[in-house]
Amino acid sequence: MDYPDKPGVYLMKDKDTVIYVGKAKSLKNRLSSYSNKSLDTRTEDIVAHTTNIEFTVCESEVDALLLEANLIKEYKPRFNIRLKDDTMYPYLKVTHEGFPRIMVTRDITDGKVFGPFQSAKALRKTMKFMRKLFPLRTCKTLKKKECLEYHIGLCPAPCTGRITREEYNRNVKRLIMFLEGKIDDLIDELDKEMQHASGELDFEKAALIRDRISALEKSRLTQYINHPSLGDIDVIAIKGEKTKCFTVMVMRGGRIIGKHQYVLESDDEEFLSEFYAERLIPDEIVLQEELDPAFIEFLERKKGKKVKVSVPKRGKRKKLLRMVEKDAEIHLKYVYGELELLRDELGLKKVPERIEGYDVSNIMGQQATASQVCFLNGNPSKKDYRHYKIQVEGIDDYAMIEEVLHRRFMHTEVMPDLLLIDGGKGHLNVALRTLQELGIDIPVVALAKREEEVFTPQGKGEVSQLSKTLLIKVRDEAHRFAIAYHKTLRRKKLKKSVLDDIKGIGEKRKKMLMNHFGSVENMRTCTVEELESVLKNKKMAQKVHEHLRITHPVS
Repeated sequence: MDYPDKPGVYLMKDKDTVIYVGKAKSLKNRLSSYSNKSLDTRTEDIVAHTTNIEFTVCESEVDALLLEANLIKEYKPRFNIRLKDDTMYPYLKVTHEGFPRIMVTRDITDGKVFGPFQSAKALRKTMKFMRKLFPLRTCKTLKKKECLEYHIGLCPAPCTGRITREEYNRNVKRLIMFLEGKIDDLIDELDKEMQHASGELDFEKAALIRDRISALEKSRLTQYINHPSLGDIDVIAIKGEKTKCFTVMVMRGGRIIGKHQYVLESDDEEFLSEFYAERLIPDEIVLQEELDPAFIEFLERKKGKKVKVSVPKRGKRKKLLRMVEKDAEIHLKYVYGELELLRDELGLKKVPERIEGYDVSNIMGQQATASQVCFLNGNPSKKDYRHYKIQVEGIDDYAMIEEVLHRRFMHTEVMPDLLLIDGGKGHLNVALRTLQELGIDIPVVALAKREEEVFTPQGKGEVSQLSKTLLIKVRDEAHRFAIAYHKTLRRKKLKKSVLDDIKGIGEKRKKMLMNHFGSVENMRTCTVEELESVLKNKKMAQKVHEHLRITHPVS
């Protein structure tokens, strides 16, 4: 189908179900790209499930971004990235009513909204603290008489006229100042009011204000990072290549109040458009790189006012960005984990907790061996290492791989989650064919030494440096283990004596003979009686005498 070379939104469907919503600067270029052979695992899956595509042409790229956000919200397609931590991050809302109420919510429409906050439990505790300082109602409808909250000092009972609208709105204003981090301004305002109350000899009111100021001072001490001049900003750092860690640090009123973190296969713009689809957009977004002007326009149209997007080079913002970058890097490597990353990048069904690495080798066609190493949860498990003396003659790596895999999987040992073969595409194909013959379904990859290329059944595997480092570690350990075995075999060959072929002559008897006669040549010329005098066993002496005469007859 010939698609228009215009911006727009497209819906990929499995029969009548929308499975993916995407936007494009050019529908023609984007939709044509889905016919390429080299697609990532996620995109291949989307294409495989798509039976038809619908599209809508938009006036501009910004319109496409806005429409995409609306359609994702409406259809909730299973293949769009789903940022599922909304339930963890509630907001605090002050409603637009005659007597505004305060509430914990996840609905950011209407009212003045603050957040997100990391813990609903901690937020409710904070809200109770704020209502003790600046009482506000929480009930949906005004009652006809005072409720319990009035009697415990959390609500000033506007329902029965115990507070004027002016006084009530003063409480609302001050609570908003607290949430915006304007604590110094709030304390100054309360201090003036306290001084005025003292001057009017209203000591009870002055004492109440004094207690509020004291509580505000203590609350300020709990702010572990406080930069009031920064206001409301999101600091966003992205780490990774194919699979990325997106970390968003949320700062409101100059205070860090929470963090969002995701590990996804997504491009940066796709993540940001999904992230801000249903969230409050701050006054400023701090990033590592500049945003497309069209995306900035999309943010401003959603917010309804200008949004500052900055890429800091120095100062407080740069320090915060460095902190978030480090957090994203650590999360990707240690919290998310190398094995989970490897699973996703190789398209495995499960985390490869047990990885077995194989290396076959020989010395000029001699001493052919294979090594098997095992890594459990990313660490060597040496008790599961194995050596194999290969029976195949000559230099034939493929035949050696076939032999060792047959011998390994003839037994009912625990099965690995991933096999790593030291070699290239040919070595991989032999391993795949061998496992198929055995009726065993185990993921296999190969790692070539020259360019450190990863080969999968689908071709060259594009994996991050973090995943490649893990595979190299397994491959190098298999190679080291193989070399160590070769050295052992060579030492044994050099030390091998004709006496080693005589059944019943072990290291102890061999040592006794060599100490007494000095060499095998001297033993060949001695009598049975002389041998018996050393071995203290006539039958064994006769066996040694006969064997030495057969292998090297005396002339």
